[in-house]
Amino acid sequence: MNKEKQFDSVKMMRSIREEVQREREENPKLMEERLKEIRKKYHIKEEVQTEKTEA
Repeated sequence: MNKEKQFDSVKMMRSIREEVQREREENPKLMEERLKEIRKKYHIKEEVQTEKTEA
């Protein structure tokens, strides 16, 4: 049995998450801008957030 991994998916995902986190720290509005672009590309309506007030 070959114990050496040819491709380490966990390592790859960790590096991607770290890279995305660094980008967000440098530009906090980056995620919001990218989400707007995705919504536009796929014709997704932007959800309106409403606050429920208790009476």
